[in-house]
Amino acid sequence: MKKAILIIALYVIMQMMCAYIFTIVGKLLTNITDTDKFIHTSAYFWTLGVCLLAVNIVMVVLVYVILNRDSLHSVSFYLKIPRKRDIVLSILTFIPLIFLINGIGELIYTPKFIQNAFTGMTSNWLCLFCGVIISPIAEEFCFRGGVLASLYSSPKYRRYALVISSFGYGLLNLTPAQVLVGFMFGMFLGWVFLRTQSLLVPIICHIFNNIIVTIVSFAFGAETKIIELFPNQRTYYLSLFMSAVIAFILFRLMQKHLHPSRIEEEL
Repeated sequence: MKKAILIIALYVIMQMMCAYIFTIVGKLLTNITDTDKFIHTSAYFWTLGVCLLAVNIVMVVLVYVILNRDSLHSVSFYLKIPRKRDIVLSILTFIPLIFLINGIGELIYTPKFIQNAFTGMTSNWLCLFCGVIISPIAEEFCFRGGVLASLYSSPKYRRYALVISSFGYGLLNLTPAQVLVGFMFGMFLGWVFLRTQSLLVPIICHIFNNIIVTIVSFAFGAETKIIELFPNQRTYYLSLFMSAVIAFILFRLMQKHLHPSRIEEEL
């Protein structure tokens, strides 16, 4: 439990420190002292991109060091290559979940400044690269390879490890919608990690989700909601229901055919 708390605390502290430091540096380099004016410049998103890159790299290193100390296995142990069938089954199940979870999250109000920030990030290649590739890798290292694995290694917290780690992952987001989306994705990705004993599967799924969201944003506009792509609300809700049914059926197939690891014996 101590390692899990330490990793989450470091994640929060690093996010706050780097955002503060890089914002100051960015304002100095652009000679803009007003924060409100600075966040509407392209320099702000370059600063944000550098911040994201630095935070994620440092967090991966810190988690690697933390888990290497007094642990049976380091994070690198969970970078084993899974079976192709496990990857295919996970992605196939994740596809309807992407639509379902993002669709549910979309029904909850999202503040305008979050939407504006996302729009700006998609227009900057460094932010885009960090958001699509680097952040998913770092988050899976931290919350699945770090928090979840640490909690699951303790008999005291094993039963609740998946829920606790998923809730912690969702709670670090800024809005209720993101908290819910983060929790639901965390539950699935965490289960896949425990089942396959590989970080590569949740990393691939996480990157795949971010790629899909980015493609949709480029194709229809960053502020476009999924529901706006349907002829009416009834069709949209029916699609969400069908996605839930398909995801459930595929998940049951995963339970039967996904290679079962003995992670509780390994940890």
